[in-house]
Amino acid sequence: MNPTLKMAIDQAKAANMPHDNIERAIKRGTGEIAGAEIEEMKIEAYGPGGIALLIKVITDNKNRSISEIKSILLKRHAKMADSGSVSYLFSPKGEIKLRDLANQPATKENLEELIIESGADDFLDLEDGFLVYTKASDLGRVKKFFAEKGVALESIKLVQEAKDLIPIKDKGTAQKILSLLSELEEQDDVDEISTNFDIDESLLKEIS
Repeated sequence: MNPTLKMAIDQAKAANMPHDNIERAIKRGTGEIAGAEIEEMKIEAYGPGGIALLIKVITDNKNRSISEIKSILLKRHAKMADSGSVSYLFSPKGEIKLRDLANQPATKENLEELIIESGADDFLDLEDGFLVYTKASDLGRVKKFFAEKGVALESIKLVQEAKDLIPIKDKGTAQKILSLLSELEEQDDVDEISTNFDIDESLLKEIS
């Protein structure tokens, strides 16, 4: 009855979290056992070069998290945005990462065939496996298909895909964006960041 909770449980199972740990986390989140209540929220922001950011936060102290993230944004040439002013620039889609190929019962070629058969929208061939993309509404169905075929999954989640990308060609702006993302990712309560910039690979190599 709770799709967000179901997704969180699926992700925990995909990561091989013990059943007892999952039960405890649910009860702590609902206040059935001692411990601060966990909240999930999204912070919308604009960054250097006018890029948009959707920052998913999981926290036991909403005010503290907002204050810390706002401080990072201001320090890194970014600012918080009103609710809804950024989210419309993204659309949700499903993302499934198949476990390392060495732990799969099927060969790489057979996995490619299964991905196509699953009805997924697209997939990315990684060195150690595959990233499979689905429509948000198809994520559960595709996950079930893989489970029935015995395919081992590493992660299952909904991600926010940018509808359009903003090309970043200025080196200074690119450096500011990367510094902002790096500091946000180090913030303990930040779970996921979606953004809409595109930095050319040659410029990334120059910066690094």
